[in-house]
Amino acid sequence: RGGLEQRRRTVLALLGAVVLLTACSLPRGAALQSEVVNEKNSEIPTFQVVPVTRANIPGIESWPASGWEGQYHWPGTSEGSSSSVIRTGDRLDGGQVAVIGENYLDYQKRGRMQRLQMPAG
Repeated sequence: RGGLEQRRRTVLALLGAVVLLTACSLPRGAALQSEVVNEKNSEIPTFQVVPVTRANIPGIESWPASGWEGQYHWPGTSEGSSSSVIRTGDRLDGGQVAVIGENYLDYQKRGRMQRLQMPAG
């Protein structure tokens, strides 16, 4: 008997969720064509519908700009340092150079010291 009651509650919860989801609509970015046509034909329209034709282009070009007037910028490029000298404090592989020895380099990355052996020559 307890299992049947639990199933009824689960089914009712699922049905409630389905009803709630079907009542929602997905967000949209623009009006549907039918909404625009209905607004154009309404007695008191809340916006103006202007067909874009060759004859209307000069008038449309004279409209004031609207919306965001900024620009998107790509980050600049860099060829990196022109120096082949590494010094303590330089950034390396997400870490920072701590010690430079005769044939090794120690750097700290994520709180841990790492050692790189220098190639001979």
